[in-house]
Amino acid sequence: MNKIFGVLKAFVSQGGISRLEVEAEEFVFFVLLLEDCTSLKNYLNKDICIGFKESNVVVASRIEGVSNTFEAKILSFENDHLFMRLSLECKAAENGDIKVLSSYECGKNLIRSEKVFWHILESEIMVLAR
Repeated sequence: MNKIFGVLKAFVSQGGISRLEVEAEEFVFFVLLLEDCTSLKNYLNKDICIGFKESNVVVASRIEGVSNTFEAKILSFENDHLFMRLSLECKAAENGDIKVLSSYECGKNLIRSEKVFWHILESEIMVLAR
């Protein structure tokens, strides 16, 4: 599980769905929750921990036009015939890196790159602690 430590900067709730904005270092994450989070007003501008699974991170040489997309340096990678495991630099994350588990096909073209883009869907992020 990747964990990001940040500050809840804003949120909007409507019809049982909420969208949160979390600032973490130089990153801004948007989180979509299928619940009404009007009770979060007491947590505005306070620390929050969000998380997402390694297998939910998309990695590519270029990603444009979507939120929660960031450029990162590849710190390490391991691969076999099925999977690739990447460690990407992210100062806001626990231990300073994001872990990625991806298919071998995806990874074989990225190994030559020093930097990649990574993306996490808003709906794949969980609030772990307030």
